[in-house]
Amino acid sequence: IKTVQGSPDVQAMFLNVDTSIAGFYSFYTMNNSSDKSKAAAGMMTYGETDGYYFSIKGRGNSTWTSNPSKKPYNITLYKDANYDNKKGFELIPGVKSKQWSLLANHADVSMMRNKLGYDMALQMGIGLDSTFVDLYADGEYLGTYLMTPKNDYESPKGGYMLEIDNYIDSEDYQFTLDGMGEYHSSWYGYQNRISVKDNESMTPNAEIEAYMQKAWKAMLDTSSEDYLNYIDLDSWAKFYILHEFYKSFDVVCGSILMHRDGTSASDKLIAGPMWDLDNTMGRTNNNADLGLTKAQQHTPEGWYIPSVSDPEGRVKTFWLQQLGKHESFMERVYEIYHQYSYVFDGAAGKVDTFSAQIKASAEMNFDLHSIGNNSHKVTARDTHGCLPNSDWASYIYNLKVYASKRAEFLKNNP
Repeated sequence: IKTVQGSPDVQAMFLNVDTSIAGFYSFYTMNNSSDKSKAAAGMMTYGETDGYYFSIKGRGNSTWTSNPSKKPYNITLYKDANYDNKKGFELIPGVKSKQWSLLANHADVSMMRNKLGYDMALQMGIGLDSTFVDLYADGEYLGTYLMTPKNDYESPKGGYMLEIDNYIDSEDYQFTLDGMGEYHSSWYGYQNRISVKDNESMTPNAEIEAYMQKAWKAMLDTSSEDYLNYIDLDSWAKFYILHEFYKSFDVVCGSILMHRDGTSASDKLIAGPMWDLDNTMGRTNNNADLGLTKAQQHTPEGWYIPSVSDPEGRVKTFWLQQLGKHESFMERVYEIYHQYSYVFDGAAGKVDTFSAQIKASAEMNFDLHSIGNNSHKVTARDTHGCLPNSDWASYIYNLKVYASKRAEFLKNNP
């Protein structure tokens, strides 16, 4: 018998699945649903509260298939045992939601990049609040997860939510924009297309597509300020500088979320929330399709968004890069950076805070999910003062080095 205990600052979430509920399955069947179509349901205990009615199903794309032992999930909460009336609860103080995401963070051994990035974005008004939880299902410990509201799919009342997506998705209406090439078209899924994730406005998809085509056409014309009639300048300036700090691999064609809060002429495309940051901040993929060397992708030095290119010439520019070609946009990015410079300067300190909060839970997590078996373990990225990655502490140290040096680069290169 081996006894382990998580961190006192990390609450446990216990899922008790009831296989007798019509239309739902066992946790095992749900967890082995390759297309994530099957869900399980039952009662959940979280923190000091018993008796949440919940359902759970798989979420994500590569994160769902990359690690069979630690998978990400979406949880929906309900009013009663009929499981047909969703109800919002404050699982995070001050944050009420009917649906929550549990991020496995398996690709990021530090388990910190999503948390750090979301908190930085939250400070700037375009992020999601989040908290770590130790997850159990039917009495079995599954690992330490990051829980956050599932707002990447919830559009505002009277508006709609869009994503520049890097996967072909049969569940959502998707379209491409003239003049926006299909990045990574040689890869299955990487298509650089727009997905309609949610639509509370009931606007026909064809009208959304036409609006986005006009917005993109305006962005392509760098001699005109017409693009400002379509985008919310401040939110996109924040989005840009944050992604520049992160050096996000997906900046070219994936997880770029935006929403429009209405359909009047004054309603513009608002950037955010920030999403999917495990493949960032020094552990960006070794990907030749970015037109960058490995060192350029991993180092905290150098400008990132303006430097990314498609070596095969399939894509001339992408959304954030095209915005950056407008002088008025970059002037606002400069102003936003100086307004929020404390967010970037404080990033390394957040790494210390979060790692202290979850240390015991992380040890418990990696007792179950060995770092040695992690397919994303990196041993060669020991440039710019980093340690060879061998244990959780070295991954944390390397993330802190990146955050510190990246903030220093932004400060020294106004």
